Amino acid sequence: MAGGTSFARVWVDTLNKAVTNLFHSPSHHHHHHSPSHKPQHCQRPDIPRVAPLCTVAAIAAEKVEAEKRNVREVAVAGAGAGAGAASHGSSRYVSRVYADACDGKSRTYWDWEKSSVRWCDNEDFAVSAEVLGKGKYSTVYGVTRRSHQKRLVVKQLRPLKSKKYKREILILQNLKGGPNVIEFHGAFVDPATHEPALVFERYENDDWKQLYPTLSLADIRYYSYQLLLALDFIHSKGIIHRDLKPHNLIIDHSTRTLRLIDFGLAEFYHPLSDYNLRVASRYYKPPEILLGYRKYDYSFDMWSF
Repeated sequence: MAGGTSFARVWVDTLNKAVTNLFHSPSHHHHHHSPSHKPQHCQRPDIPRVAPLCTVAAIAAEKVEAEKRNVREVAVAGAGAGAGAASHGSSRYVSRVYADACDGKSRTYWDWEKSSVRWCDNEDFAVSAEVLGKGKYSTVYGVTRRSHQKRLVVKQLRPLKSKKYKREILILQNLKGGPNVIEFHGAFVDPATHEPALVFERYENDDWKQLYPTLSLADIRYYSYQLLLALDFIHSKGIIHRDLKPHNLIIDHSTRTLRLIDFGLAEFYHPLSDYNLRVASRYYKPPEILLGYRKYDYSFDMWSF
């Protein structure tokens, strides 16, 4: 930027101006009460109360700026001292935990583009007309597996332009048996749509909009811990969920069961890789992603949490 002003400083200045204008606008002063009888709830809030927002924005923007500087420094170091120096120079941008979870395994563990899907026999599944949920990319129905006479759910994918269902299937296979992670029972090709259908364990699910306001502090601690167990497990397997939100949690409060679901946007973590920014729902995106930072890691999920 001209004059050497950093992107971070412009970000913070803009936020501070917006906050100042908000609390000094005429709408905050034109009341029907005289100043001496102004109700307590109409008092102008202290400006410092919004400081955390500016702080978060500053940290995120500085992270982006620092990465840009680091890329330039690494390029120079790499040219003069080889790849080893370049790798070392970028180490501070690598996840502090489970950094080698994928790189320490064979390529078949994470290379979903070259993976092959072992399809189940679609004749073994009787899909009902019962719609259990709908999303942008799929619809969930009840299903019965004839060979086991077991009631499950099937996630039928809508027509895709890409073949990233293979990524979701490989991730689900790698996470099989993990704590509080939805149990995957396989996949088949729907004979009507010719699109993949993913089969999962069935759980009762309380509507989160009705459930959350009724939870006690002890309940919140319990379910938070159960979710953290799931997140630690998937991270230890080298996977970032990238779409953590209430809609992607199943909670059966009667049995105190929590399951993390929907790995359609999940991705394998490789240090310093550039990742897609068009993931997660708006209100659960980390600030650095909103600012265009692509080399994110498992901390993405922790912000959403």
